[in-house]
Amino acid sequence: MMKSIRKGLIIFVVFFIISAAFAGCSILKRDERKKIKDNGNTKINGGNLEEHFEISIGFWEVQYGFLNPEQDALLQKMQNEFNITIKPVHVSWSNYQERYRILAVSGQLPDISANTIVNTKTYDDWIQQGIIRSVPDEFINKYSNVKRIMELPDVKNLRVNGNFYMIPRASFLDRDLFASAAALLVRKDWMENLGIRDPQNFDEFVAMLKAFSENDPDQNGLNDTEGLSTNNKQSFGKWVILTIHPQFNTYSWVREGDRFVPSCAAKDFLDVILKLKRLYKEGALDKDFALQRTDSGTEKFARGIVGALEYQSSPGALQQIANLWNEYNPGKKFSEHVKLLRVFPAEDGNLYHNTGLHFWSESYFSSKVDDGKMDRILMLYDYLLSDEGQKMIKLGIEKKDYIEEGDKITVLRPKDENTGRWVELIKLYPSLSMFASLASWGSATIEEFRNNEINRLSYDEDILKMAQEEIEWNLKYTKPVPRVYEIMLLNTPAKSRFSTVSIVDDVIKVILDDGDPIELWNDVLKRYEKLGMNEAIEEVNAKAAEMGIIPK
Repeated sequence: MMKSIRKGLIIFVVFFIISAAFAGCSILKRDERKKIKDNGNTKINGGNLEEHFEISIGFWEVQYGFLNPEQDALLQKMQNEFNITIKPVHVSWSNYQERYRILAVSGQLPDISANTIVNTKTYDDWIQQGIIRSVPDEFINKYSNVKRIMELPDVKNLRVNGNFYMIPRASFLDRDLFASAAALLVRKDWMENLGIRDPQNFDEFVAMLKAFSENDPDQNGLNDTEGLSTNNKQSFGKWVILTIHPQFNTYSWVREGDRFVPSCAAKDFLDVILKLKRLYKEGALDKDFALQRTDSGTEKFARGIVGALEYQSSPGALQQIANLWNEYNPGKKFSEHVKLLRVFPAEDGNLYHNTGLHFWSESYFSSKVDDGKMDRILMLYDYLLSDEGQKMIKLGIEKKDYIEEGDKITVLRPKDENTGRWVELIKLYPSLSMFASLASWGSATIEEFRNNEINRLSYDEDILKMAQEEIEWNLKYTKPVPRVYEIMLLNTPAKSRFSTVSIVDDVIKVILDDGDPIELWNDVLKRYEKLGMNEAIEEVNAKAAEMGIIPK
């Protein structure tokens, strides 16, 4: 059962992060909940907890965290402290948009929905149709940690008709730390076996992957290995594109001369298509990449089926895959067999690291949620964003899983007899998978990569070192991907309608098709034009001119 839980949760427990950026609150004792406490930094309102609420939560693969809720001490503690009962609503990573569409149409949208629809037609429609409710400013202002999220520069301009209709899931408070969200794990022992150096260009990269697929890199005498894999099609190509044309994230807008166009319509995007096609055609890419379940690529890498994996390089992410590696490779130290491949120069000669918005994905709230339940939800979110909440995510339940005395933290969890490490919190408390990412998707500061007490207790020394060296190298030697965030977040009617197209799906179809990729992509663009792409371009550039981003 635990293996099933791990499979369903590995994608979103990779950011078990404590944020020094958030001043925090603690869960107050029941008789103190209505008092206001001054901790020297923030005044915290414990709120009214007298009424019990059942809160339904739609979250990616959430069901795996609720298989035995009665035996999950952390879940029981959270439900008791906040006087709630959590009802999980299963949403699959592979088809969550369609799942939510059905739930919305049938009037069964959960109280809380994790989604990625801000500034899209779906978002506009849900607001206009009254499917989701607003988050009142008076509630936001009541909870200091939630308020900090809503005041982020990427967030504060996301109001519609003067109101917020979602709470973004803060990811990296420093955009440069997004470098850790686009990384490539590679089998360095396979490279050594085949005499391969670190690729210095795309041709060498393809050659390495082909060698992994064709030249028996594990030296077992069998034809049972492949090159590059990914965990799901939505993240396919993230690291690869960094090394080609980094600004061409599939949903970004890029500047060509004095106007902006969707990256998919930019002239250089054809080169992206051709290079991704080449990976597949030459056998450098996992032949099943388009059908991957959420965890398939990770498991293939740990089992030694593929030699390279598009992944992340935060300490939490690396520790998760290292734990999986240890299950399949007892006695083989992860850091001795695996390394993070450094990016090579893109087409313009520069080295780049990934960047992004200060948030990834959002929480939406059903219009059926009344003010009392809304207040309780924000109270929960505020705690999860606090120092105490983030410490719980990292270390578990105080006095049960750890003791803190001054600057010293003593871990009380049992140790795994096979690995000698403390048993993972996720195995003790499966619900942690949801709590770790419900209010934030990490909220990382550079402190996550420091060699401090909490990080030393949370991660293997070599894993922490690997993550530190990678982020330090990126910050020192690479440039942030050029993005114009004002354009990315711009909402116009045509741009909103155009957002419904699935560019990733169309890219993959072209890659898999035997026809000429340029002709096929031009056909895709003609279809996009019928769906309003040109109107979106005109509206975006008119707004960009008004904002002074481009000449009028």
